[in-house]
Amino acid sequence: MTSHLSHHNLELLKSKIKYTSGLENVSPADCKIISCLILKKTRCNISETTIKRIYGFAVSRFNPSLFTLDTLSIYCNYSGWEDFCEHQASSKITNDDAADWFNLQRNAAKITKFTIDAIKNRSGIPYNRTVSRSFIADHFNNFRESDYTGAVIAAPAGYGKSISLCQWVEQQVELNESKATNDVILFFSSIALVSFLLSGRDINYWLLGLLGYTSDKDINAIWDEKQRKGSRFYLVIDGFDEHSFKTDQFMLLLGQIGDLLALHRSNPWLKIILSMRSCTWINHRHELQANDNKWLTGFNTDEDCINVPLLNPAEIKTLCYKINPYLHQFIPIRLAADFDHPLFFQYYYKKYKENFSPVHMDHSAIYELIYFMVKSNIYSGGNAEEKALLTRELAECMDPEQDNHVADKLQIYDLISKHHTAYLELLSTGFLREVNESGFNHYHVAVKFSTPYFTSLGIAQSLLYKNKERFDTVLIKHLDNRFANNPIKLSLLKWCILHAISTEQQSNLVHLTELHLTPVEKCEIILFLGDVLNKMPLWQKEEIGDKLFEYFLGSELLHNDYKKTLKHLLEFNLSPKKRIHVYSLLAMLAIINLELDELYTYLIKLKDFQDEDMLFFAINPLQCLDAIYQFLKYGIVKKESLEALTKLVFTSPKNEHELRNCVTNDMLYMLGMYTLSICNNPKKSIRFIHAIRSFYKSDDLYNQTSVYGFMVKILSADAYFRLGDNDMVTALYYAISNAYEKSEGLMSPFMKTLFLSVKIKFMAGNHEDYAIMDEIKALRANSEMSGNKLSLLLILIFLMKNERFAVTHPTFYAQLYNDYKKMTYQCSVNTDLLSSHCTLVYK
Repeated sequence: MTSHLSHHNLELLKSKIKYTSGLENVSPADCKIISCLILKKTRCNISETTIKRIYGFAVSRFNPSLFTLDTLSIYCNYSGWEDFCEHQASSKITNDDAADWFNLQRNAAKITKFTIDAIKNRSGIPYNRTVSRSFIADHFNNFRESDYTGAVIAAPAGYGKSISLCQWVEQQVELNESKATNDVILFFSSIALVSFLLSGRDINYWLLGLLGYTSDKDINAIWDEKQRKGSRFYLVIDGFDEHSFKTDQFMLLLGQIGDLLALHRSNPWLKIILSMRSCTWINHRHELQANDNKWLTGFNTDEDCINVPLLNPAEIKTLCYKINPYLHQFIPIRLAADFDHPLFFQYYYKKYKENFSPVHMDHSAIYELIYFMVKSNIYSGGNAEEKALLTRELAECMDPEQDNHVADKLQIYDLISKHHTAYLELLSTGFLREVNESGFNHYHVAVKFSTPYFTSLGIAQSLLYKNKERFDTVLIKHLDNRFANNPIKLSLLKWCILHAISTEQQSNLVHLTELHLTPVEKCEIILFLGDVLNKMPLWQKEEIGDKLFEYFLGSELLHNDYKKTLKHLLEFNLSPKKRIHVYSLLAMLAIINLELDELYTYLIKLKDFQDEDMLFFAINPLQCLDAIYQFLKYGIVKKESLEALTKLVFTSPKNEHELRNCVTNDMLYMLGMYTLSICNNPKKSIRFIHAIRSFYKSDDLYNQTSVYGFMVKILSADAYFRLGDNDMVTALYYAISNAYEKSEGLMSPFMKTLFLSVKIKFMAGNHEDYAIMDEIKALRANSEMSGNKLSLLLILIFLMKNERFAVTHPTFYAQLYNDYKKMTYQCSVNTDLLSSHCTLVYK
């Protein structure tokens, strides 16, 4: 019988098998090779799965059979298992002097090495490319010097507990080998505890048997203080989780660990370390802390019980460079925000390991990655249907409208019981987690999705299921009505967009135009949508309808990343009129970014169109953009372009398409207003703005939060400022401020830079010097975010022409000058002309 199998002998046999097979380490892939070698040598078949169970790559509830042990022993040149055990017994050192700390250390090291190798082989990212986490060294340094007997590493699944623990254990082994320390490190995973459960022995004697000791003399020799010489015995168990065992088995283990802790509480040399999920600690901390057992936790709060932090930007950067040393680009901040979860980083590596370059991550990448992860790991396997049903029904039990993204475990107990196996799998993969929020007199365990991305995915799938998987008006209205002011709305919309693309419903994306979004929200969705559409195959990139096309356009969207979206649009089969609109927006982006060479490139593109194509527009975008280029580059004011604009003051357009209320006409008329401002004649600019109002969207100025109305107010305020009309500047400033500053999300980054420019001019007129200093910081930040360098440069020049600043605030003035010199060095703008254009009215 093998029920009282010596774990020590089994470990020795595993080492012999590895040696006989010519392997330095055993990985899951090697198990098939070992199986074939055994069959070839012994003519007996030991399956690959059996080999995996023996080496801990698969869960085994029972000891290996005698047939398996005999066959493996024969493979290692013994006559059978009994012969192998006799050889080990005869070679075993049994005298009292040999059962010492050194031998204990050596025997423990064998088991520890096997565990380290097993974790290395299971690592989602090659182990030699993982990063050391500073938190674990700090945690265990505190533990070593404390009077605590036990320490816990706790976090939800996927946080990198096993890898971090393995790295720390490996460091301790290296310290032992270098003679810096003399500790015993016994490290194994919770799977090894199955043999303890089957043995029916006390855990103290089971541990000694695991190390190859049996007699009381051996035990006394090991615990002898003279032999230890101040060293410590670390018992480290990885993956100590309730979901890995039956309930009665886990409770037995808890009792034994508690007894072990209580027995050696007064022995400072014994240190017990457990890694587990947070829910295991929350559910069973009372048992672990019974009998005054003390555990070092290091939790920030007792609510979440997590002491493993997510990856910080420095760790992400190091990890990227270790995986791909040839990465030389800047690691974007967005990458740190999306990939601080080790699980997401692992899956990105898994999908793109042949071309690992996360610096090219776009706005849709994290969603596509999770979509791939869920499809391949959650909704696959034998319980895929149950997991899909459970996820959807769990989302339906939540109340996302009230920002409640958890479900009460008691209320969904029947649902969990119905899909119990699927529920355990979702917990083990880190898709779900439990949080015990029980109090003194009530029980409450919350079930929630592990990350906000998983939460929004689950809710989106529920919405799509109820809508028969269609992306249509009904779905959009549902999002608008239920999630109008809910932060989760955009994430839900992104999942629905991905679903529409993957189910070939891209023609239905026109329904996006029916959704009410703030400028900030629309910016985010447009960038996301552009990245998603870019990844569509070429044969799907057909003509985009007028309504959806116009949805992609807007001056409020001007942003560094918007350039990429516009270029993606050019890959579609667009009409000449639509291509002119796209190139015009790209040229406008180049203007505000002060990228004049790029602006010139787009002017060449626009000049390639036929003259009749330009005649369609009420305002010729090529003439306006070329006039701005000549002004910024050479200081030339092209009078013919300004004359064409001035004609609109006296002859308003009559064609229906020139008067149609649409985004494309908004942009053209605003472009005309901006172009006319280069003549430095504010009266002419005001007259032109009033003329446009007489025939186009006159009511929009009174719509306090329309983008067009905002832009016209900004241009009007600038013209009145240059005219010296302080009352009108004040009135327009407050009209904008009251409508926008109190409502989060109404101003896109580009809109914010324009507003801050007007605000600084308003403050200059009221001599609010100290307030201006604060607003300049905000303008710099928004300018960097949006790419609007032009507004910042104009404000710097304006403030430097203020003689009062140079006298009263010399340090601030010097900083302005340094910023000005830096910007002018980086671009090729005619700064002398800009200086003459920024006339200071208020002194």
